Amino acid sequence: MKKKFLLLFSLSFLLLGVGACGEDNPTPDNPNDSIVNVVSIEVEETEIHLTGFKEHQVKYEITPSNATNKDVIFELSNDRICTVDENGVLKGKNVAGSCILTIRLKDNPVLSTAIKIVTTSVVSVENITCTVNSFNFLYSGQEINFSYSVLPTNADNKEVEISVEDTNVAELSERKTALIAKNPGRTNLILKSLDESVDVEVKYQ
Repeated sequence: MKKKFLLLFSLSFLLLGVGACGEDNPTPDNPNDSIVNVVSIEVEETEIHLTGFKEHQVKYEITPSNATNKDVIFELSNDRICTVDENGVLKGKNVAGSCILTIRLKDNPVLSTAIKIVTTSVVSVENITCTVNSFNFLYSGQEINFSYSVLPTNADNKEVEISVEDTNVAELSERKTALIAKNPGRTNLILKSLDESVDVEVKYQ
């Protein structure tokens, strides 16, 4: 009787061991067991407008958020009107037109979404001229009036930032049409264009 009991116990233990080994657990031989596939690529904007040389960051979302590989590639149907880098930053070329930006999943190019890009050209600032070329003050309180012109005259953004280089020598009048001396000396009048498409800054001393 004792021998039969030991035999049954041994068989039960063996069966339990075989059952445990048969469980479907991820193993190094089956790496795909832990991969989470991308379901979709969603974008915040279906149409983006670029003016002049402005930049724009494309915003998109991968679903599900815990997808294994979220790498995407960006493709433009026409790179003559704008460019896009590997991070999805668009930059206009100051040309009027339109194209399609396609965002594709790198591991599965069939999975994609598209955005329409519309670009508009602008007339950029080329220069700023001033009626006064020298700001040399002989005494405190001396006032030198000036005016300026933005060229070309049909530039889209003619806004200008006006400042004085040495504020110990002079300061701008309230209407920003003159420099008023604080002390004798020479300083620069700085005129900087606020046109984002260019970098135009001139100094008059």
